[in-house]
Order: sequence, then C-alpha cells, then structure tokens
Amino acid sequence: MATTFLTLVNDTLRRFNEVVISSTDFPTVTGFRSHVKDGVNAALHDISQREYFFPFNHTSGSLTLVTGTKTYALASDVKLADWNTFRINYDAGNNFSARKLKQLNYDVYLQSYFERDSTAGTGDYDQPTLVYRTPDNQAGFTPVTDNTYSVSYDYYAYNTDLALHGDTMTVPDAFKNVVVVPVIMFPPLANDTLPSALDIFTRELVVNV
Repeated sequence: MATTFLTLVNDTLRRFNEVVISSTDFPTVTGFRSHVKDGVNAALHDISQREYFFPFNHTSGSLTLVTGTKTYALASDVKLADWNTFRINYDAGNNFSARKLKQLNYDVYLQSYFERDSTAGTGDYDQPTLVYRTPDNQAGFTPVTDNTYSVSYDYYAYNTDLALHGDTMTVPDAFKNVVVVPVIMFPPLANDTLPSALDIFTRELVVNV
C-alpha cells in the first residue's frame, strides 16, 4: 500500500517528538508542521529531479493525431520522453494496424522531409512512419497524417507535489525513510552541506538491492 502524505508528515513529526496531525487538521496546520509538509515535498522533488530513470517515475502518455497536423505537445509532466517507444495503436474500427514509429533526428527531418511535408496536399498525406523531437520538445510525425490515429508513448515524469492528506508518493514504500530522514536533517536554516534526499536514497537503494 502506497504511503500517504499524512503518514510521511506524522512519521517525521514523531522523529522530532512532536504531536502528530489528524486528517481533519492537516489542511490548516501552520508553523513547524507546515514546514514539515513542505520538507516532505522538497525531499520527494530532490529524489525525482536529479535522476531521470527511476522506475517509479515511469509512466505512459497518449496523443491523438489528426489529419494535416504535423506536431503535438506532450504531456505537461514529461521530464524525458522515450522516443523509441512511440507507436500507433491498433484500431479495429478503422482497420488500422499497430505500428512502431522509428525515431528521426530533427536535423535529418529538416534536410530530408521538411520541404516535402511543407508542400504536401491532402493527396500526399499518409499514415506516419517516423517521429521526431522538435527543439521545443514537441512530437512531430511524418508523413503528414491522413487520418485520426491513437499514439502511445512512454516517458519519465516530474514529481507532483503532494497536497491532500491521502495523496500517495510514487517512491516505493520500502524507501519511506529516505523521504523522512532528509526532512529531519533539514530543519529551518539547516546547513546546506548536509546530504541531499538523493544521496540518502542512493545509499538505501544499494543496501536494499
């Protein structure tokens, strides 16, 4: 069972020999208890933002390609997309086969496909076979799509702040202490030379593997 925000905060408070918070009071706490809530989120962000490939940051996204549109925004929480996983999903209703899309370097796209796609008319549109990353981190597809297709892809996501008492962390429960310990080591005005949450998480990961 995933560890809740309330559990993380109360486990930290117990380390300080402080009175724990009830779920009713959780949204309105102030002072030191509010600092502990902020510290828990800071520890989770510290773990997540410094390493791309932790499995618990892995998730999947989807896009709907529409006729004539070449580029699409990815999910808002994408930290790193796995461009080798883009694929068109099987669609029995329209008789579309599943297809893995090959990744294309953006410079190669500009050199070899940009002019063709820029002048393409509806008669030139087709099912995409290639995907490329634009400089602003959007997904581009070529040839220009001729129909509506469902595309899936894998990516590693940024951590999302916990807010409600029942919100759960994505870090595995076995490593709960690596979230709690940095909060204890970083009380207000703490020394910046102390270990980060990521340092502690990495040590715990090695010990528990």
